[in-house]
Amino acid sequence: YLEKRGVVVRYVAIDTEGIIDIKNLEALLTEKTVLVTCAYVNSETGVIQDIKKISRTIRHWNEAHSMKVLTHIDASQAPLWLSCELDMLGVDMMTLDAGKCYGPKGMGVLAHRHWVTLEAIMHGGGQEQGLRSGTENAALIIGGVAALIRAQKEFETRSARVSELRNAFLKRLQEEINGVVVNGSTTSRVANNINISISGMDTEYAVIWLDAAGIAASTKSACGSGTGTGSDVVRYMTNDEARAYSTLRFTLGEETVQEDIEKVVLSLKEFVVLMQQKNGASLN
Repeated sequence: YLEKRGVVVRYVAIDTEGIIDIKNLEALLTEKTVLVTCAYVNSETGVIQDIKKISRTIRHWNEAHSMKVLTHIDASQAPLWLSCELDMLGVDMMTLDAGKCYGPKGMGVLAHRHWVTLEAIMHGGGQEQGLRSGTENAALIIGGVAALIRAQKEFETRSARVSELRNAFLKRLQEEINGVVVNGSTTSRVANNINISISGMDTEYAVIWLDAAGIAASTKSACGSGTGTGSDVVRYMTNDEARAYSTLRFTLGEETVQEDIEKVVLSLKEFVVLMQQKNGASLN
């Protein structure tokens, strides 16, 4: 949208694990730069960016050039698993989504520092201090705030427990199914995310198969669903078309248990075996 309005937008390079290249970020900063924005946690691969390092880089650049480039992060996927304190992260603005942490869908938050001046994108009655006209949805706001508070109070314990389940899940997948490749960093990764590729597998069909077994999975983010072009995130990371078209994403929750993981592994293995038999291949 901004590019259509004539704004110059530059895209920072990432490595094969999905981590931002800090040197490339520095090289893209100019005297005309006004904002740097990125996702705290990638919604497809679960890769966590080093937000402190990014914000520190911008701060040092601002000091050296007497500039005030603002930083914004999309932290929608983070509250259940990571700290989302503005001061700790060092950013100027942060977007949160209550629906990603057991709160009501349709309730979002834009947290910002007092020195950040925002422009209204909706006009009319002057609600929300003139920033978003329209009657406030009190039920969504109350439920969303409660969910975000709860998520942050327990994130460390929750993250530690679910990380163990995720690692066990990935181990079982690799034990039972040949050719499972993990997309994204295995060390800088949010606790609940598994994103894999299985060469040659029709993952769109796999999602339907799993759904019939009562298992929810996806091939990419909801924002990119329906395009039929594979995962852009995996494509940019790996430069591998086959891998981008054979992605499968699972996300764990705080109520996920070992039995759930075993069900998914066995169901997916059954699907892979059937597809290989159909294609005349065999599973070792």
